[in-house]
This record gives sequence, structure tokens and C-alpha cells, in this order.
Amino acid sequence: DTGRTHQIRVHCAHINHPILGDKLYGRCKKLPCNLNGQALHANKLGLYHPIKGDEMTFEAEPPKEFSKLLEAIKRIN
Repeated sequence: DTGRTHQIRVHCAHINHPILGDKLYGRCKKLPCNLNGQALHANKLGLYHPIKGDEMTFEAEPPKEFSKLLEAIKRIN
């Protein structure tokens, strides 16, 4: 809703590093396995709480489909 994902996609494509799986700005139109959307993931995110000012850190493992995609790419190369 905020356009953040679109901004990231546009800027990455502009510097010749498009997001894998991006059908609009990416170069690769066919991937070696199914991917629901773009291969865009924040492994770690840090910010300060807007009211308390406490530092907050969040970590998340990449989706399983990312691992499958990486393995498929490794087999090709």
C-alpha cells in the first residue's frame, strides 16, 4: 500500500541489479522453479520504537521457496 516494494524494485533495476522474479522490471522472465512474487526479503530489520525510543530488532528466515530457487540456480550454473 505504501509503495516501498515498488520503490526498491525501481531503484534496483535502475542500477542494473533487478530483483529476481520481478515480472515488471526484471530481466529473467522464466525462473527454474515457481516463485510467488519477487525474491525480496529482509533477513534482519532494526528500528527505534516511535514512542518509547527503544531499539527493536527483528529477524526472519527466508521463505522456503527462496531456498528451492537458490538450489535450482546452483544446478544450472
